[in-house]
Amino acid sequence: LISMKYEFINELNDNLINQFATLVNNVIKKTHSIGFIDGLDYNSAKEFLEEFLNEEKSAILFVFDSINLIGAGCVSGSGYLSTQHYAKISKVMVSPESQTKGIGKMIMTKLEDKTKELGFSHILVQSWDIDYIVNFYKKCGYLVCGVRPEFVKYKDKYYDSYSFYKKLI
Repeated sequence: LISMKYEFINELNDNLINQFATLVNNVIKKTHSIGFIDGLDYNSAKEFLEEFLNEEKSAILFVFDSINLIGAGCVSGSGYLSTQHYAKISKVMVSPESQTKGIGKMIMTKLEDKTKELGFSHILVQSWDIDYIVNFYKKCGYLVCGVRPEFVKYKDKYYDSYSFYKKLI
């Protein structure tokens, strides 16, 4: 059994940026878009990560096996004055080869802990109607609080968009 290292990153380097782009592209190719329709090159990955790191009350979690980045997830504030108690969790992904080993659930647990540490009491997650993703969030204790019919268009097909929430405290 390979031990995993879960680490909230505070600074970037070329290796981390390249590994993040590779992870995103592998996930898109094998599973779903996670919000990056066309995948990422180095510059796009760097821009995304820097923007997230510079955001107030946000965090990026990376998961490494002994060598490579195999998972990630992000948490940030809602951006609205009336919902400053809410955080958004996004870009939760696990490399296709490492899925079904509990890594995604651990990412969610660590992001929830960080969410509380950042001072948030609620979490909002957005996804689309791919059964295993909807079921994953439900298994993590999230409740469906909204469905927008045919809201997501991906590869010329329409998908419902799901909103999930969880109250932490």
